Amino acid sequence: TKRRAMAMRAVAVWLGLAGGAAGMTVPSPAQAAWQQTNLRTFHHFGICTFTGCEHNDGMSPNVASAFAPTAEVNVTQWVLAAKAMGAGTAVLTARHEGGFALWPSKFSNYTIAQSPYRNGTADLVAEFVAACRAHGLKPGLYIAAGCNGYNHCGPHPITDPAEYVRVQVGMVTELVSGKYGEIEYLWFDHHGNPANSTSPWGPNCAHGCDPMSAELWAAVDNAVAAASPTTLRGGADLNIGPTDPAKAGTPLWMACNTTDGTVHTRPTAFGPFGQWYRPSEITNMLTSSGWFHHPSTQPKPLAEALGMIWGALGQGYSGIFNAPPNTAGVLDDKIVELMEQIGAAMRGFWGSSVAEAAGICSADATTAATVTLPPSAGRIKTVALREESLAQGQLVSGYVLEGRATATSGWVPLSPARETIGRLYLHAINPPMSLVDVRVRCSGLLGPANVSVNVLTAGPLDTLAN
Repeated sequence: TKRRAMAMRAVAVWLGLAGGAAGMTVPSPAQAAWQQTNLRTFHHFGICTFTGCEHNDGMSPNVASAFAPTAEVNVTQWVLAAKAMGAGTAVLTARHEGGFALWPSKFSNYTIAQSPYRNGTADLVAEFVAACRAHGLKPGLYIAAGCNGYNHCGPHPITDPAEYVRVQVGMVTELVSGKYGEIEYLWFDHHGNPANSTSPWGPNCAHGCDPMSAELWAAVDNAVAAASPTTLRGGADLNIGPTDPAKAGTPLWMACNTTDGTVHTRPTAFGPFGQWYRPSEITNMLTSSGWFHHPSTQPKPLAEALGMIWGALGQGYSGIFNAPPNTAGVLDDKIVELMEQIGAAMRGFWGSSVAEAAGICSADATTAATVTLPPSAGRIKTVALREESLAQGQLVSGYVLEGRATATSGWVPLSPARETIGRLYLHAINPPMSLVDVRVRCSGLLGPANVSVNVLTAGPLDTLAN
């Protein structure tokens, strides 16, 4: 509501003056903005769409001429489906592990320019980012800078480390140097992997994935920061978390230390005073199997897809979920239908809100964030909590969610005590309860925290398409 928005702005100004504890790691403006979008779509499209692979090695049959869509690629359809699902960003695999680029790079002869599609004149990166902007989504791009099958295993391997780094840095820089406009983030697969730790192509490949990890990732990260300071780097500025929400760790802290103390390597321990701020993202598929489209590709059942999505978002993670286009360059109708159903179900869930308010959370119960429910609220199934002051870092380090059935009755816990709230945490109220007030009482704080409390009469899976 307008009143709530005005109150939040006033609190935000006050929090900006107050700040968090000394030594806390806080997000950059770009990271803070990224956290405002919690749902994104992935679109894996490339050589593997046409040859049936998942990890292209750059060798036959995965040659550039294999990229041959049977119709005009319709990136607008992908973007509109993402928007219908409720995503704020769509991410394209501009260059997957095999090295095939969906733009005409001057650093490679294994690109869309060497394919028969539109006689080599197409630039799908340009078309994709334009479609995103035309329909109100932010564009992101996937590039596996440390994994390039064409340069590792293919007919043109690069064995000189300096030349390999030069080529990979050159291709990444092309994507963020201005030609394609502002890119929200680069989804760096395998970022910071120890050298030769993995090889998607198996033992017959002469060069493993990330053959010179330390030199490569430092060069790539630094090049992006220099060319486009507001473009976030997946792995350096963002934590690429697990694919399974059930394996996601809680409590969820966004600051971390790394294996060597730089942004170029993998995270170790997470906590409020970690050296680097890295909000976390869970990645998974809207289809039954495979990142790329295959003849057997089918969408997941709606209930399974919603459980996966809410399993990520409801624990404070951002989520990016893959919808692969087919060989005609479009999403299957059944995948589009699933994405539309997801959007409708999520809107239905948030539409069940009966009361929402924000306030300063403190250990003193008299100043806890509290929301009073209208008499007609009915039975409560979910309470959604957010730290609205994340620009100051994560400030809540311990809290309990409480409610009361009447204005004169005592407060009772609605769930076990927890450590972090972060960008979103969904508390299931089981069994559902009729309440007059709900509040958050903080037992651990690193600074005054603005916490919003949203009370809903639906559970995340209650609003399946009717």
